[in-house]
Amino acid sequence: MKRRRLSLLLAVPLIALTAACGGGSGSGSGAGSGGGGAAAPASDAQVKYAKCMRGNGVPDFPDQIPGSGYSIKDMAAYEKAQKACRSQRTAVYGFDELDPEVFDGRVKYARCMRDQGMKVHDPDPKTGGYQVEVDPKDRAAFEKAMNACRKNLSPKETNK
Repeated sequence: MKRRRLSLLLAVPLIALTAACGGGSGSGSGAGSGGGGAAAPASDAQVKYAKCMRGNGVPDFPDQIPGSGYSIKDMAAYEKAQKACRSQRTAVYGFDELDPEVFDGRVKYARCMRDQGMKVHDPDPKTGGYQVEVDPKDRAAFEKAMNACRKNLSPKETNK
């Protein structure tokens, strides 16, 4: 059974994780984004964030991440750009992934997901993102686990 690896390195509304897990690349890292259907035009904040990322060493960073994810070719450059563009990123998503409350919620969420049988790594202390490995055939089980574990995330992240 082949598993696809997907790194969720962008802060995304949790519902978006479902859309992101169906895609991604087998060899690179990806970032989740909004749900299915036609994508809405990128917001001004998304465009500013993307321009910042491109200007800080990630030249192919898109204005809006597609639902299938984003392949990261140079993790060191990505992490450096994330630090430089932190305020723009926070403006896009409405919270800071490295906020201790958000980060702690993500650790609890990852632990809960593992307890539910999912392969979810703890968040990266440098970016706040975390990796999810899901076989597309296991999508229903993933969604069930995600719904069971959502309560562990910070209200800052879930907009509650």
